[in-house]
Amino acid sequence: MNILKSLIVFLFFIVIVIKSQPLILFEKYHLSSGCSNSPSNCNGQVTYGTILKQSQCLNYLGVPSIFSTYDPLATIVQNKYLVPNCQGTYSQTKYFEGRCNGTCQGGNNYPFKGSLINDIDIPSNTWVSVSYSSPQCNGDFKDSFFKIEYSPMDFCEAIGSYSFKSTCNSSAVTYNTYSGSSCSFAPISTIIIPMANDCGDSNNNYNNYYQFCNN
Repeated sequence: MNILKSLIVFLFFIVIVIKSQPLILFEKYHLSSGCSNSPSNCNGQVTYGTILKQSQCLNYLGVPSIFSTYDPLATIVQNKYLVPNCQGTYSQTKYFEGRCNGTCQGGNNYPFKGSLINDIDIPSNTWVSVSYSSPQCNGDFKDSFFKIEYSPMDFCEAIGSYSFKSTCNSSAVTYNTYSGSSCSFAPISTIIIPMANDCGDSNNNYNNYYQFCNN
């Protein structure tokens, strides 16, 4: 009986520790023109955000990863794996909380910043994608999510000779591509993607995927 009580206390302690871990927020900002050695600017329009839980195996920007944090430097640690189940060897990348970073791609600088947060705060007028684990699969993800991604709607982003703007409603998200940098006149391309509400099963730990328009 004493062993059982000790086990219950231990499991309760583990649950408390997990719930007390801060969430990790990464935000990508409107790209800078050209790449240089100067610090990236993370004061502009957010073009993509993702909220992650610590100690969870998840796909972050196409890379199987487990995130964690440690003090006193408020460092966010990403363990990057070669296989989807986050097993075996890995490489490690560290980010300092609040520091603006930059990734140079195609001659453009893509600034991003990592932060630690305690509550879920999804901006309005965004298209949201959620990965969560729940046998009910009813869209109630607040307690069981491991990744929340969002992108702003009605924001014009210019890249090279083209510009892009998206809108969403309860059933679909619409991507428009324009010629020029101002998202003006008629789009030259339109893609409509229905909102997803996919349910997993016990074979994949009830890995569910849910999308919605957060107006």
